[in-house]
Amino acid sequence: MQHPIHATRRHFLGQLAGGAVLACGATPSWAQAGGWQPQRSMRIIVPSTPGGISDTLARVVAEHLSTSWGKPCVVENKPGGGGITGSQELLRHPADGHTLLTCSPGPQATAYSLFPKLPYKEGDFAAVSGMVKMPNVLVIHPSVPAYTVSEFVAYARANPNKLNYGGPIGSSLHLSGLWFNQLTRTRATHIPYPGSAQAGAALLSGEIQFMFDNLASYVQHVRSGKIRALGVSTAERSALLPDVVTVNSTMPELAEFEVATWVGLVTAAGAPPEALAAINLKVREALAKPAAIDRINAVAGRADWQPVDKYDAFVKSEVRRWSGIIKRAGLQLEIT
Repeated sequence: MQHPIHATRRHFLGQLAGGAVLACGATPSWAQAGGWQPQRSMRIIVPSTPGGISDTLARVVAEHLSTSWGKPCVVENKPGGGGITGSQELLRHPADGHTLLTCSPGPQATAYSLFPKLPYKEGDFAAVSGMVKMPNVLVIHPSVPAYTVSEFVAYARANPNKLNYGGPIGSSLHLSGLWFNQLTRTRATHIPYPGSAQAGAALLSGEIQFMFDNLASYVQHVRSGKIRALGVSTAERSALLPDVVTVNSTMPELAEFEVATWVGLVTAAGAPPEALAAINLKVREALAKPAAIDRINAVAGRADWQPVDKYDAFVKSEVRRWSGIIKRAGLQLEIT
């Protein structure tokens, strides 16, 4: 039997090779990028602590940029404020393409609506490239008498405000549950936890009854029967739990429900377009590295390279989507 990681690697490399032929058809990639190269050392700011997927992929990209262009590219971790501290740090550097920032839904999509006193605005950033998208999964405690999404919704409707869900306030865990409740017209209570690990422990103990979180974190608990997985949040099923359906395929009310945790790269607005294009192509190459593929597989994700214009459109669509959800809930937070 083919090992799933090896199969995924071959599949991704095949996709990458096919895409490269298209990209280089009539117009060479370097012509598209204008032949831009860095004139000094580069920096990738990671607005979180070392060791996570953002940090790992930033280091793979940094190593590839250093090797390709012969200029050092260093990774600098700037955690704090749910990504806001690192985002501010980027904007202290010249908008010339030499400083990049790993971006994610919190500081680059939901923060604009969540925080009235956010110290930056959407237009301060320029999209460079996506790197990874990861599915979340709807998991419930076995005490809940439901085995499908529709059964769970029916139970929640019959028991308004009797179910609790958890996650850090304002996080994708929280907002996924919030949107789910909005679409299904169910009422449940959000219990804030400092992080996903604490929320996951509360689910296992039965303190909360359901939550959305990264699928890879719960595979073993699902297989052991400690919790029950009802649906993945992305449009495609996951190879890690192939029997678990997608949430948006289960009920008409949930047809638009699609949530992925994503990580990409942005830089300061005003950076030269040729710099964005050149870096974008290098990210594409870096994502084909075994270190990147293996790390993406480990979080049940998929590589998410897109051309600059398409990635820019994607990020803007995320801002619009979450803005509507947050405004309907009247949710506003203070920066801590």
